[in-house]
Amino acid sequence: LHTLQDIERQISPDPHRNPDGTYADRTIDIDIMGIEGVTMNTPELTLPHPHLAERDFFMQPLRELQQEIAESCNDSTISTHSGH
Repeated sequence: LHTLQDIERQISPDPHRNPDGTYADRTIDIDIMGIEGVTMNTPELTLPHPHLAERDFFMQPLRELQQEIAESCNDSTISTHSGH
């Protein structure tokens, strides 16, 4: 975690919050989706990330992967049951 935070600071040293507490745009922002089912809530890190479901840049690729997996499962199920 600290290594990733150091990389963020090297690339974008400005704070990630504005003086009023709102988020500031940064050159890079590394969001950790999750780590092998780990759940944690500390001042430094919350897993899974509490706002990922609100972020289209995360949800859209996830939906595409889910669709591809579902189609792949359906294709192999159909082939198995049809004797192909």
